[in-house]
Amino acid sequence: MVNSEPNSVFLCKRNKLIYRWRTLHTKFYTFVFNFLILSHALCSVNCENEIDSSLISDVKDFNGLTEFSGGLITKKLRLDKSSSPYAVREDVIIDASGELVVEPGVEIRFAPMVGITVHGTLTAKGTSDEKIVFTNLNEPKRSPSLPKVRLVDGPTILGGRLQILHNGIWRGVCSNSRNWTLADLEVVCRQLGFQGGSWGGWWDRQNGVSQPRLLLESPDCRGTETTIEECNWSSRQLGAGVCDYHPDIGVQCLPYHVTSSNIVQHWRGLSFLYARHDEAFTQSNTLYISLSRSQLSFVDIRFAGSGRDYNATSAVHVEGVPPRMSSVSVVNSAYNGINITSPGAPITLDSCTLRNSRGYGVYINSSIGAALLNSCQISENGGDGVKYVHHEETFFQRKKIFDFCTLTTTSSQTFPITVTLEQSLYSPSRKECAQNFRTRWDQVLTVHFLQTTTDRNDSTVINVYDGSSVNDNLLASVTFRNSTKAQSVTSTRNTLFITYNAEPRTEVVTFIRVTSGYRKWYDLNITDSTVEDNNGRGIVIENLRSQIHLL
Repeated sequence: MVNSEPNSVFLCKRNKLIYRWRTLHTKFYTFVFNFLILSHALCSVNCENEIDSSLISDVKDFNGLTEFSGGLITKKLRLDKSSSPYAVREDVIIDASGELVVEPGVEIRFAPMVGITVHGTLTAKGTSDEKIVFTNLNEPKRSPSLPKVRLVDGPTILGGRLQILHNGIWRGVCSNSRNWTLADLEVVCRQLGFQGGSWGGWWDRQNGVSQPRLLLESPDCRGTETTIEECNWSSRQLGAGVCDYHPDIGVQCLPYHVTSSNIVQHWRGLSFLYARHDEAFTQSNTLYISLSRSQLSFVDIRFAGSGRDYNATSAVHVEGVPPRMSSVSVVNSAYNGINITSPGAPITLDSCTLRNSRGYGVYINSSIGAALLNSCQISENGGDGVKYVHHEETFFQRKKIFDFCTLTTTSSQTFPITVTLEQSLYSPSRKECAQNFRTRWDQVLTVHFLQTTTDRNDSTVINVYDGSSVNDNLLASVTFRNSTKAQSVTSTRNTLFITYNAEPRTEVVTFIRVTSGYRKWYDLNITDSTVEDNNGRGIVIENLRSQIHLL
């Protein structure tokens, strides 16, 4: 008989070794795993603060400028005052993961047609004593003067009714027949500082009391002149009745600058293209808005407005949530000073100076409203001082849009709330429902009527009551028709009661938005500001939805 005890001892020791090995193996991989998790956590905190200085030269050139090579910024890059001024000769693109921080007192000089495009974050926070300056490499000794021709009443300064400054008065230009040639139109655009020149149609004479117009039947330009006065200017006629009821001439120019000495040195400017932003609560946590991560404070922007191939671009061009701007000065832009399009959030320009731009001082195209210009100086611009255009929202998807009839509201509701009210063509019964909206005691509610489509006009009625029931004061009773829009309605206290009534067998889709604020929601608010001596109109508002404040 074979003794099995040694084998048992061996197996026992072997099992213990295997167990210890597996334990060590498990602990090792646990350690590695925890190390990787910790490294990732540390990186998530610190990687955004990683400084990338590879784009900055270590020495200055013979002009005393530090070369900033431009290109793509994917990390955090800081421009120190000690190395200022900087020379930028290629476009700077801030990626969504990147951030450019400019210290107080820094000056950045850009080559012609070069600028900064922001998808991530641009932080330029100067002080009253140490402003940040964005300008061109060779700043002119004096500012260019504005031309004595202009195009008004069009969507931009590039097209519209032709007017000429004659004897100190802006006058429309008429012609008894369409005998203006392409050369004539090109000279007008060249005098304006832009390329091209095409027929912009006839514009009906302006109603009301106006200054006598100029009759200029045939300028007979050769196409090489720089101003319309260099053509057959002596053939002009001025006086009562010379134009009779003939319409004015319209001209359309291209969005490209002529390559004159006044333009070729301009840089492109700052472009914010759907740059990074956060969502934040304001107004005692009742209003939820988008807030940009970028900030411009005590910043001077000079001689911008001309991009690649001399295309006309605003000195500050914004699409999406605008940067936070205070004490920003934009002067001598070759096109608009500031252009903000589709912001999707409130706009605030505080203590701004917008002067001597070739186009508008500030142009805003928004469907949200809440554009505030506070303590601004807007003067001597080639177009309108302030132009605000409200555009209608288009709802391609229903994200964050609730059904009015099934919406659940609470006493601590956050705003804005966008709801849809619908009725089906196949529904045999009338649709009726109601909702009560409530905000803080010191705020009021505003209802915006955004969009309505229906197959039968006047088949839907919305009643808005100033309180919590139908027994309160009726603020508005709105019946919907296609291609119409009701004015916004505001409560006088912190509650609103809305009823919806739609007839059977009708196709209706209506969108409304309820917002909260300390007073009625405004489209445009201009407070403690000066708007004067602009070549166009002072303040222009198109498609007003709610109201305008001028204080």
